[in-house]
Amino acid sequence: MRLAVLLCLAACSTPAARPSPVEPAPSEPIASPVAVAHSCSDAAVGLERATKGVRAPDTTVFDAMRGRCTDDAWPLAAIECFAMMKEGDVAKCARELHDGVRDRMFAVLSGGNDRGSLALARARLDAMTVPV
Repeated sequence: MRLAVLLCLAACSTPAARPSPVEPAPSEPIASPVAVAHSCSDAAVGLERATKGVRAPDTTVFDAMRGRCTDDAWPLAAIECFAMMKEGDVAKCARELHDGVRDRMFAVLSGGNDRGSLALARARLDAMTVPV
């Protein structure tokens, strides 16, 4: 019995093996938020910025392009392209629009301006898809 009591005391008095502190897992970098899609206003700003050289001085296409985008329900790919476009990208972005929608956009851009007629005609031709 003494032996049992001694064993019990020895077991109780021996410091228990403490588990090593758990190191926290390395924190994952916070993923960047999902890119917010551009709006028709952003597309209109892009068109305004990139078409200054083919429009009459002191003219704007912002309101008209924002209206075309909204009324014609431009696809997201077109909105993104126009929002990020640089001068000379009109044809590339116009390919994202259906024929009638594209024609209405070019009608607004030309606005009866001879100065940009050649540049817009070229953009119209570049935007056309011709079956081979």
